[in-house]
Amino acid sequence: MSKLTFSAVVKGAFRVNVIGPRPNDVFTVMLIGSGDERELELDDGEYFAHVTDLSTGAEDRFPVVVDRNNHQIVRVQMSQATALSTGSWRNALAKKSELPSTATPWEEEITGNKGRYRLQTKRLSGGWRKFTGKVLTNPRFPESLKIMRPGAWPESPVLRLQFDTSLGPAHVYVPMFSGGTQIKRSTEGIANILPFEQTSAAVVGSLSHSLRSEVIHIIQWASGGSTDDAVKSLMQSRDDPWLAAAAGLLLLNGGQSRTTLSWAARLASRNAWMADLGIIGAWWNAIDTPKDEDGCLHLIAQARDLGNVYFWDTFAVVDKLLATLISGKSSPSLRASAGKELRRWKALQEGAFQVGASVAWIKKRSSRTLY
Repeated sequence: MSKLTFSAVVKGAFRVNVIGPRPNDVFTVMLIGSGDERELELDDGEYFAHVTDLSTGAEDRFPVVVDRNNHQIVRVQMSQATALSTGSWRNALAKKSELPSTATPWEEEITGNKGRYRLQTKRLSGGWRKFTGKVLTNPRFPESLKIMRPGAWPESPVLRLQFDTSLGPAHVYVPMFSGGTQIKRSTEGIANILPFEQTSAAVVGSLSHSLRSEVIHIIQWASGGSTDDAVKSLMQSRDDPWLAAAAGLLLLNGGQSRTTLSWAARLASRNAWMADLGIIGAWWNAIDTPKDEDGCLHLIAQARDLGNVYFWDTFAVVDKLLATLISGKSSPSLRASAGKELRRWKALQEGAFQVGASVAWIKKRSSRTLY
């Protein structure tokens, strides 16, 4: 047996599958954080390493040779977030007459909010208005847009990005992460929405790309402590309810809800504009007071009425909660009400599609507004 070491050169969370010549020769290690190293002992021979960046889902595959006379160290550095921190980021909302010759597609299509992409914010009361935060582009990364929330962001917490697709107008609610938000465009509008900061990006991206067994390690690394205080720690250290909601959903996926979500439920009452936190609060209510089925149903309906959905995984949590209420031993009237609520959520989800960990909607042809 010989040693093969994988080392993370950059911040991030990575899954490494090492595949050998025989069908059962599959070995997996996980790298979390810059400098993390994991060692495998393998028979000499040729293998393939398959690396997945859990932030973006980006994959890399390359051969490695295991030789007892040569202890090989493979350095993993595929995180795009490190590259994005370099170069010059400039204002994307310049007037058309001021556009540079090196203008990126974002600058050409978001200028003056009259192009393909339109950014608007909404206060807790009042209509939509122009976004007052920073919107930045970088010629080195023409497909990426960086959003920085305004100083008074709690007064305007909802940011909507409208864009055109081949199927018609669409929109997505954009999280205003504390270190900035990266939006990556595609031919169909939006490819991904992630925090600009690498640790936060690993949490959000893991909603789409992590395995159940990996969740606890990602959350402990990101929060710098145990899963018990993870949501509270992430919220207080970054003042970021969007990241807290993503962490809560990730913990639900990892089966860690019983000891971790009470603080996330408190956030729901202070951030009613985020349906995701409201649903996490409903889940906690179902665990903490299982006999209060009316209260759980009320929280689910309230989240839909008052909030916007930011993360795709929220729909799956709603389905589980309402399915439990419908099939439970509660009164016939409550089961009927839960069935109606499920139909409302299905109507809300109609026309929705997944954008990384986020959710976007194609505008419906009917005049009825469901989102």
